[in-house]
Amino acid sequence: MTAEQKVAIARIVYDIIKADDIIDLNEMNTFAKLKDQYNISYEHILEAQKSDFFQAVEVLKCLDDTTLCKVLADLKSLTMADGDCAPEEAMLVIALEYALAPDAPLCGELLATDVTNLNIEKGNVIYVETTANKETNNLINNYLRLVSSDFAVAGLNFVYIPKIADDFCRMDDHFLHQTISFLAPSLRQNRHDEIFEKLRSISTVEFTNDFLKNRMELDGLHDCESSLFMQVGQSNGKMVYMVIPIGCDGKSILHSFELFLDRYKELTHFRAPIFHRKDTSRFIYHGFHKSLFDLLAFPGKKVESRVCFNLSKGKVSFLDLGVDLRTNKKALAIYMLIVHQSFLSNRGELRKATAANEMKEKNNAVFRKIYSIFSGTNEVDYTVAFTPNLSRLRAAIESLDLLDNMRAYVPESTETGFRVLANPSKFYVLENGRQVPILESSWTGF
Repeated sequence: MTAEQKVAIARIVYDIIKADDIIDLNEMNTFAKLKDQYNISYEHILEAQKSDFFQAVEVLKCLDDTTLCKVLADLKSLTMADGDCAPEEAMLVIALEYALAPDAPLCGELLATDVTNLNIEKGNVIYVETTANKETNNLINNYLRLVSSDFAVAGLNFVYIPKIADDFCRMDDHFLHQTISFLAPSLRQNRHDEIFEKLRSISTVEFTNDFLKNRMELDGLHDCESSLFMQVGQSNGKMVYMVIPIGCDGKSILHSFELFLDRYKELTHFRAPIFHRKDTSRFIYHGFHKSLFDLLAFPGKKVESRVCFNLSKGKVSFLDLGVDLRTNKKALAIYMLIVHQSFLSNRGELRKATAANEMKEKNNAVFRKIYSIFSGTNEVDYTVAFTPNLSRLRAAIESLDLLDNMRAYVPESTETGFRVLANPSKFYVLENGRQVPILESSWTGF
């Protein structure tokens, strides 16, 4: 066994022992045996402090099946060293089995992101998908009460996003507005209104793409099929999650639920569940409801986002923030015109133009093409109401609290025109269903 693999085992042992925040004498004795068995030195243990659970699992994937099964059995024995497998330890065991065991009943993939104030709390098992699967959603809807009860009996919360949205829809409008203002008083009124609408309308696809993928930077969820998603635990500054594909037909989906729950209950000895009374006059600010609200309302890590112009839908999307610019279509079209002229013209900016200037006609030719696709109408002159639309555009971009290097995205005025300073690689155009870099798009020849 290599030194790297010994470090990986030490890291996983460390996470298992600390998982339930209780360190037992029997666990220490078992740890001592494992150190001798795998010849883990003090130096290996020190090196393990620089690693995390996700990295350790990736290292162990290189072991042959026989050795891997032996290592897994030894690691699982550690969870029962104190005579009890806590829920936190059970989730780590399932993560190890689904990610590593060659004979695991289900396959799982681990994902990791930096620990921030934005996370999915442990105990929540969420149905996720990046493209809507109508058949699967119909099945879950039909069996939702039964599935939710099965998870609750095991002490877990099955989260189906449309049901969460329905919980918020059933709340009194005024009360929900009041609560949002109370919990996030520093936000502008328009952001309060956006949160109100999103809480009541969010879909599984939106949640998976906009929040898990973009806000929480879980890139491994790209093209995610129907799956279960859950927190595995924290490990050395990383939050580790697991995604488990569950199939696409009724039989395989329900069977996947059963396999997961049966294994979890087997490990935890069928722990008594905690039930929460639901009431339309109460805002549930814990569990998944809290996670969803925090993802909507509070800033996490700022990012320099990619921007995609979806002309046929009349949208400008900041992809890594999971939001669309909220302003009128002419302002959005002016933004693309400024971006186009900043990167695809030899002038490097949208030149200021007077009525007598032929530059105005050249700019209008580009603007007419953009705006006709954006709105389906032929607005012929971008200079009409240009200043108020530019102000609306700047305000819309400046409202994006999580946008890093915001100044580079907001059109700036020069002596001769207007330009954006962001890296051109950040800008895309949706063409034939693909996000094409603007420098490689059909707009380069226009």
